[in-house]
Amino acid sequence: MNLLYLNQDVLFIATSFLSVTDLLHFCETCRSAYALAVEHAYSSVVLDHSPSQVLKFCSSLLSAPHRPLWLRKLRICMVKYEDLAEPSTAYSTLLATLLERALRLRSLSIDNWVQQFAILATAWDNGCASLPLRFRTDLRIPTVRTLHIDTSMLSMTLTAQIFPNVTELSLCNAVNTRTNYVHEEGCWSSLDHVDYAGVGVYTWQLPCPIRWMGFWGINDWVVPKLLALLERASPRIVSISVTTSHFDHPGFWNPLIAITSQLRYLELALTDIVSGNISYWVEIIAPSLQKCTAIGVFIYIPVHNRIGSDEGNSIDTMTAVAKALSKSLCLRYIGVALVQDKDINLWDSAVDYERNAVSWWRVVRTAGGDINELQSITVEQGERARRYLLDANYDSLSALDGLSAI
Repeated sequence: MNLLYLNQDVLFIATSFLSVTDLLHFCETCRSAYALAVEHAYSSVVLDHSPSQVLKFCSSLLSAPHRPLWLRKLRICMVKYEDLAEPSTAYSTLLATLLERALRLRSLSIDNWVQQFAILATAWDNGCASLPLRFRTDLRIPTVRTLHIDTSMLSMTLTAQIFPNVTELSLCNAVNTRTNYVHEEGCWSSLDHVDYAGVGVYTWQLPCPIRWMGFWGINDWVVPKLLALLERASPRIVSISVTTSHFDHPGFWNPLIAITSQLRYLELALTDIVSGNISYWVEIIAPSLQKCTAIGVFIYIPVHNRIGSDEGNSIDTMTAVAKALSKSLCLRYIGVALVQDKDINLWDSAVDYERNAVSWWRVVRTAGGDINELQSITVEQGERARRYLLDANYDSLSALDGLSAI
């Protein structure tokens, strides 16, 4: 039976599971296959070669009115204006036009925002563009919900104007160009998820409530700004990569707990404990977290930081951490993973349980209500609790494993 004799809806769904490479190969087989699969091939695109690649891509999609509607997810990596062969605003104009017409575009990731959308000065030197004089402030892309900005300088207010309906924002080495950024207004009214990576991103002092905040690559200089962000945003979920000596001190954890009264779930990656052993963190820092309002905690611990050097002590390490945290009055679920440093990725919603040693416990109060006991649960049960607490629709724990409503 000829494959193309199948129902068109079935074929359309089947081709959606193919990789981009397989889709392009399928498109080359015949005209019918091309018409069927080309939309999927253009739905998620990564442009990482050169400005000429971006120009060809934009020209291709803009060649017909319906083609921009194919685009759902776009990533442009480190494409620089300096590589253009001649002085022209065609690059930024074509790209901006495509994004405005891509009415189904939901996810956008761009490196070097300045080079991508700035209107260049007319002065050129040996084929290289001068610094941009101004931005296209009239650009509006309301369909994008997930936005990643990397290695860029851009006004936070202008970004909110261009992408008014963003719910998930990821900032990596992105600097807010407004001088008075602490009091900047005209931003989003609320955000669901924001990730911070790098020092400059703390110039983005977002003034709106944020449900989930993640922080990566923190140093001592950004701690006051980080705490100010948390106090303003009142997140229900916080993910932090602990990478400096500052975080081995209760002076950070006590203010953190004090200003996050809405916190319901906390993920920590203890990636560089200065003491060289997790025992210090268990004895000194964990008691600070006992006042935390979080219902669930998940902690990543590098294998080299386990208690004792013997590999058999992995379970003892995870249990010691869980016991230290279990005295909290609010905590109900505790997860601990012993991982290699390279495997720690808080921005990934999935935990690689096959590669890493993971244990989960449920905290149960005794009949008298004065003592908390740890009850070991399966990894599946723990992951279910984790997914539930990360869910944007999370309301209470009344439907989770028989716990009473919170």
